[in-house]
Amino acid sequence: MPSSVLDLQQENISRIQEDLTSGQLRVTVIGILKDHYSALTLCWLNLNVPMFAVVHPMSCLAKIHLNDVRITDEALRRMVILSPSLRVLTLFYCNGPLAMIIASSRKLSSLIIVECNNVRGVVVMPDSPLHNFHCMGSPLSPFNLSGGARLLTDLLFCFNPPILGHQVLREWFRNNLPFLSNITSLSICSNTLQVVSFLRHPGANLDMAILDNFQSLTMLELTMLEFKAVGLGNIFVFLKSCHRPNLKKFLVTDRTIHDSDIRFEEDFPGSL
Repeated sequence: MPSSVLDLQQENISRIQEDLTSGQLRVTVIGILKDHYSALTLCWLNLNVPMFAVVHPMSCLAKIHLNDVRITDEALRRMVILSPSLRVLTLFYCNGPLAMIIASSRKLSSLIIVECNNVRGVVVMPDSPLHNFHCMGSPLSPFNLSGGARLLTDLLFCFNPPILGHQVLREWFRNNLPFLSNITSLSICSNTLQVVSFLRHPGANLDMAILDNFQSLTMLELTMLEFKAVGLGNIFVFLKSCHRPNLKKFLVTDRTIHDSDIRFEEDFPGSL
């Protein structure tokens, strides 16, 4: 192993943090990552395009985790392009001008976004191998998965508080449910389920027909953000309207208690 790698391993966290924030990211870390490391975690940094301007591809990098990082759309795009083997991308509490996440990696199978509240959209390319997509936060508009979601098997999305308009939610379901036929695991917050009630208006046969796309669903988790009658009603309407012949496990999680979650779990011995 090259001495530069040994030197980096011996550096403490404060030293690496100092190097990164002083603009030496390309020299001290990314230049080494290109040959040796499969996972990268960056915290509390300000990442911009010049840091990735003259960097060789990080061919071994399979996982990137950004935590409380200020980053631009272009810097994230460059980071993904420079990681041809990237399989897992997670962004926790990232801020700054980041507004659009483009899942363009040919090997990216997992994308997780948590409380990145400036993000307004996610573009999943039609030929994307994305299987796992988790999104939690307070966006002003929902994410459009488009045709790139055809291979999704694990979907989690939870918007809190429920600030999305009824029409916006309805359009999101209309645009995205047709691409979710392969979903086997679905986790969703109860306030988002209100859209199913809105779809049940007179003459909404076409809207309700798209709920037939959950034929492959085997695990369903519903999270209660507010323990109110309307939330329970939304769950009931969803279960009654959604065709799920292969469902094996159903969970309800109560997030209204801050110290611990209360979870109801039911295993079904056979198909419903």
